[in-house]
Formats: sequence, C-alpha cells, structure tokens
Amino acid sequence: MCSIFESSKQTLIIVASPYEIGGGALTGGVMKSKSPAYTWTGTSINGNLTPLFATGPGSEKFNSIMDNTEIYKIIDDIIAKK
Repeated sequence: MCSIFESSKQTLIIVASPYEIGGGALTGGVMKSKSPAYTWTGTSINGNLTPLFATGPGSEKFNSIMDNTEIYKIIDDIIAKK
C-alpha cells in the first residue's frame, strides 16, 4: 500500500487518531522465537496528545504540536493554493 502513495507525488495523505487510549508493553516471552508476551497499558480514553502523520505535498506543515482545529485550517490553505 505504501508503494501506491510513494508513486503519487500529488497526493497528500493524513493519518490521524481521534483520541489516545494507551499503548502496548512487552511483558516477557521469547523474542528470538517471535512470540513475545504483551499487554495493553490503557483501557480508557485519556487526555494525552494524539499522533498525526502526513506525507506528500504540504505534509511539512504538520510538523509540530498543534490544536486539532488547526488541521482543518492547514488542509483548507493547501487546497486554496491549488
């Protein structure tokens, strides 16, 4: 799937999460046999920052911590310049 996006130099791809719940943690197991044991570190929505990933034309504008309302403004600005 990544190769499709890499071949298009005209597509801005944004991947965002609406909220953060925690993550996973390795708790043991055997790494050499590719069977690690893991558990979730959170079970409910929290107030942590959520990641946003962008690639393609205009993606450099998503390079810092920002308020979620800024995402729309950046996208609108990119579209307006087309």
